Amino acid sequence: MDVDLMDAASVRLAAAEAAHECASAPVNVPLNFVFSKHGCAMMSFELKAWHQLKPQNLTISGDIKNMYNDTDQPTDEDGNPDPEGFGREKMFAWLRKRFPELLPSARLVFGQPTLI
Repeated sequence: MDVDLMDAASVRLAAAEAAHECASAPVNVPLNFVFSKHGCAMMSFELKAWHQLKPQNLTISGDIKNMYNDTDQPTDEDGNPDPEGFGREKMFAWLRKRFPELLPSARLVFGQPTLI
């Protein structure tokens, strides 16, 4: 009888420990300082703290292929948009063909050249 009681207690203890570990895990919340004053510095400090807190933490870049700089529209020798270059024209053509419902969002973000 004591063995059955000990086994039941061990099972409940393991379940409680697993539930506690799950409940105390950090919440995965993406950070975005894009409209914040000093947003680049804030993101840099956040990443530095993240890695100092736990050196085994991983960081994934959302700008895998330099997209943010490459979306600046190239121009030809006359200063007109170059549809053969990589940039807004190609990106909008790709969206029009595959995801036309995303065009309003893309115009909101990429419709005007950035100030940076």
